[in-house]
Amino acid sequence: MQPIGCYLVALMQPIGYPKKGGKIVSQKKNAPFIRLRRQQIDRQLTKVIPYLREFKRPAVGWIKEIRGALGMTSAQLAKRLGVSRQMLQKIEAGELSGAVTLSTLQRAAEALGFRVSYVLLPLETAKKGSTQPLEELVNQQAYEAAKRIITRVSISMELEQQKVSETVQERQIRALAEDMIKSADSKIWE
Repeated sequence: MQPIGCYLVALMQPIGYPKKGGKIVSQKKNAPFIRLRRQQIDRQLTKVIPYLREFKRPAVGWIKEIRGALGMTSAQLAKRLGVSRQMLQKIEAGELSGAVTLSTLQRAAEALGFRVSYVLLPLETAKKGSTQPLEELVNQQAYEAAKRIITRVSISMELEQQKVSETVQERQIRALAEDMIKSADSKIWE
């Protein structure tokens, strides 16, 4: 299996952002590229999600767990890192609390003969094992944003005795959500 960190690095470079005259094209004009990038990331994520769905950090953290599995003492790892044992203890505790920096984690991994790979997984879709986590996240977010907008308009229309049926309202929400997705409207994240 290819290391996880390679997936995201490999994906983000081929597409990039379209440029015109050295400047990045606006979000609206860039919409097809945004969707293409999302689809590429989804293809890569579907390769790793099955492996990572049940993957958990050891209770003592990766640094301490791997150090112990290698039979390396904290003094030996501290020496390889060029830090005191007390500092190593802080690093190991920082990994558990989430306070350790990525560069410190990389240094510790290298001292253990490993390297750090990381990936960002959408929370909900990663749990479900989705085949298109980013696409689904954007669709869900666009639907919720469109629903907020249409609901506000519906309230005004109702006050003016122009209420539309729930079926019509649902069609309007779906149509607006689709337009927001096609145009890469960043308002879906508000």
